[in-house]
Amino acid sequence: MANYAIFDEKYYLSQYPWIQPAIEAGIVKSGLEHFQKFGEAAGLTKVSRYFDEATYLAANPDIAPFVRTVNPNAPFATGLDHF
Repeated sequence: MANYAIFDEKYYLSQYPWIQPAIEAGIVKSGLEHFQKFGEAAGLTKVSRYFDEATYLAANPDIAPFVRTVNPNAPFATGLDHF
């Protein structure tokens, strides 16, 4: 995902509260940094209340084969990456 405009820091941390201690310990500077370095590759796509990966893929079934959460060899890490 090249454009992080949809990313909502508070929402991401509310969905993945176990990240907050890593921020407090200085392992990552923010939820956004965590997402960029680890979260997206791990499939942590709850980055905004305005985007739901399952809904996106259900509405765009032609996209699913190109997403690694469905096909490990696909070019897009997640549905969010394609979005």
